[in-house]
Amino acid sequence: FFSVAVAAMAVVGSYMWTGFPYDNLCVNDPSEAILRYQGTWDVYVHGSNTTDQTVTVEESFYSVRFCRQEYFRMKGVVAFPALPSFQPDGDEWMNPDQVKLTTIYGWTSVGVLVLVASIFLRNMIVSFLNLFRGTYKPSGRDMNVPFSDVPAVCAYIPQVRSMNFAYPLLACDVDGLDEELFEWSDDDRPYSYYDLTRDAEELLRGSPITKDGSKTVFTRIRHWPPEVVDPGSVRPV
Repeated sequence: FFSVAVAAMAVVGSYMWTGFPYDNLCVNDPSEAILRYQGTWDVYVHGSNTTDQTVTVEESFYSVRFCRQEYFRMKGVVAFPALPSFQPDGDEWMNPDQVKLTTIYGWTSVGVLVLVASIFLRNMIVSFLNLFRGTYKPSGRDMNVPFSDVPAVCAYIPQVRSMNFAYPLLACDVDGLDEELFEWSDDDRPYSYYDLTRDAEELLRGSPITKDGSKTVFTRIRHWPPEVVDPGSVRPV
């Protein structure tokens, strides 16, 4: 979101500077009409001979005309980036300083857009490639200590907490699991006592669910302990 906000700010800001001073007026070149009206004139109320006020037209006066100063509302013109060159011929309203400033802002907005688009494109490519390759990067170094030799070892075993039991209920078949993989032990009862699969077999005895081996109701856990090698069977090389 932050990258998109920065890009939008750069583009909109460049257009805002081009519209200054926001009066939609362009100065006409000196003409005979202005010269013809130079002097002091009495302004009369319409339909009477009463003088309302006096107006003086000096030589320094100038006339203006309507001109569109908003690139967004110009018809038939795609003004991007917001550069002074998109001003209509004959209706230029920017002064020299504004021309320099809007040129800088216009090309800066293009650079910001290219940078943000590159970041999005890179993230999309990386996300796509991650679908076909592993993203895990190990940290640290191998201590050459097998997992089975760690004194306090435990594995993830699905469990359900119950207020009626002192120990968690096991939501998997614990047959064949090494007891060293459990992080708790009951001195009075075996782990099979907390095995929910045995309760399910009793409750669903005779139903098709217990007979169809393709239907897995509980999580399956498998453990392959390493082979124990007898030191006496290893001959020196």
